[in-house]
Amino acid sequence: MNCPDYNSPQALKKILDEKGFAMQKKFGQNFLTSPDAREKIVSLLSLASGEDIWEVGPGLGAMTSGLLTGGARVTAFELDRGFISLLECYFNEERNDGTFRIVAGDVFLLSSVKLQTGCGLCLAARTTHPFQSCANGCMT
Repeated sequence: MNCPDYNSPQALKKILDEKGFAMQKKFGQNFLTSPDAREKIVSLLSLASGEDIWEVGPGLGAMTSGLLTGGARVTAFELDRGFISLLECYFNEERNDGTFRIVAGDVFLLSSVKLQTGCGLCLAARTTHPFQSCANGCMT
C-alpha cells in the first residue's frame, strides 16, 4: 500500500488540491480521519482472513487500508472517477495480488456485479452515504 496520511485532514486536502479534485456533496463524501474510529469499525466487522467484503464509497481508501490490513479481500464501489484513479494508485499491489478490486459505479445499480463467497458477504458503508437506509452488516 502506498497510502496518504489518513489521520491528517490537511494532508488529504493537499492531495485533493494538488489533483484539482473536490469533495462532492452529492456523493456524501467525507473523510474518517480518526484512526481509533477506523480500527473500531474494522474490529466490529469481525472479519476472517480472506473474507470478501464490499466497501461502498471508499473515498481515498482510509477504511480500505484497514480492511486489507485485517486480511479481507475488498471490492470497493466508488462513484467519483478522481477518487478511483487515486485508489488504483494507492492499492496497486493489492489489485495485482487479487485482494483489492474497484468497481466504478453505484453498488445498487450494478446488478451484473457478482461475488462468490463461502459463508456470506459483508457490506460496509458509512452512514453518511446518500443511501441512509442501507445498514452495515453481514448478509448470508
